[in-house]
Amino acid sequence: MLKLIVANKVVNLLGGLMTVNQSCMTLMQEKMISHS
Repeated sequence: MLKLIVANKVVNLLGGLMTVNQSCMTLMQEKMISHS
């Protein structure tokens, strides 16, 4: 039971990291476009 909870938290953390990464990438792309 405990392992399931820990695994769930790890998955949630990874998902959050992925979304943060994606938003950072889009921000960088927008900056590159606005500079050119």
